[in-house]
Amino acid sequence: MASSSLLLIGVVSIFLYLTTSATSNSNQNLDTYIVQVEPNYDYQSFLPTDILSTSTAAITHSYENVFSGFAAKLSKADLEFVKNRNGFVSAHRERTYPLHTTHSPEFLGLFRNLGFWNGSSKYGKGVVIGLLDSGISPSHPSFHDAGMPPPPSKW
Repeated sequence: MASSSLLLIGVVSIFLYLTTSATSNSNQNLDTYIVQVEPNYDYQSFLPTDILSTSTAAITHSYENVFSGFAAKLSKADLEFVKNRNGFVSAHRERTYPLHTTHSPEFLGLFRNLGFWNGSSKYGKGVVIGLLDSGISPSHPSFHDAGMPPPPSKW
């Protein structure tokens, strides 16, 4: 009885090992891409049906407000499939950007135990702030001065 239990445990262990290593090897070739599609397209229709039925490539987020699209873990072959679909606009591989400063509190004039950073403050612990600034365009309609009076002679 003990030997059959050990044999069963051994077989299950080998099966679990082989299953996990196969899954981790297939995940090594996946990258996360942010895919923009034309409005009113069902983003799931952009992925091959075999991807939707597996857990290795997954849609991680869908975008509806600023643009239409989704983020998904895709292989290079899956990305090519997505690029050839009607309604595809663009795809960008997810990137992590390095910090540009390690002295933000001092730069912002924040000091411990003063103002918002009083003794009970968590000092922003757990807060993540992201900002991507692509600049401004002086030719944007927001900067047109049509209908505006001339500036005052003294400011």
